[in-house]
Order: sequence, then C-alpha cells, then structure tokens
Amino acid sequence: MAYLKLGLCLCLLGLTNALGGRRVGGISQDARPVDQEIRELVDRVKGDILTQLPSNEERSMFEPISYKTQLVNGVNYFVKIQTGVNSYIHVKIYSNFRKTDVSLTGLEVGKTAEDPINYI
Repeated sequence: MAYLKLGLCLCLLGLTNALGGRRVGGISQDARPVDQEIRELVDRVKGDILTQLPSNEERSMFEPISYKTQLVNGVNYFVKIQTGVNSYIHVKIYSNFRKTDVSLTGLEVGKTAEDPINYI
C-alpha cells in the first residue's frame, strides 16, 4: 500500500512539473510568451471576446502576448491580448483537458503592457 501511495505522489509530481510547475487551484507565477497552442485557443473564442468588448475599446489589433494558467477540472488560461497601440485586455478561457470544451469565462479591459496578468 505504501508503494501505491508513493507511486501516486510521484505521478502527481510529474504531472505538476509537466504543467509548468503549477499546483492544482493556483495560478502560475510567471507569464509565458504565447505559442501556437495558445493562439489557436484564443482564436476559438475570438468572436465571443469581440462581442463582449465595449464599443469604445480599441480594436485595431488582436494579438495574444502572454499567458498564465490555473489547473482546475481542466485548465483556465489567463491571456493578455493587445487590441491597439497602447491598449490591452486580459481574458480568461476555460478548456477541459481534451480541449473539446473551450469557453470565454472572463474579460477585463483598460489594461496596459505593464499590467500583470492576475486572476479574473
């Protein structure tokens, strides 16, 4: 039985390391640059993001810049997106582990390049 518990702990530790060192429930410490996987995730909810943006929010660009994650029953992605020359938004996107269920679950406007990505 002790070996089973040890094996389970090591398995969870390996999963935690594979997920960038984040713990279940906690948001990752450092923002990471966006890669192709995150761009595709953002593209899947881009229509929802644009629909929820206030009409006075600049929209001359739409470029995901950086992101953090939170491991839940799936993954929450907190993404900084540049929408104009000096205009940024932060969005929260939920995805199940298989990425078959992806949805926009939060949006904050009025952000700057210097604003850290925090929990939404």
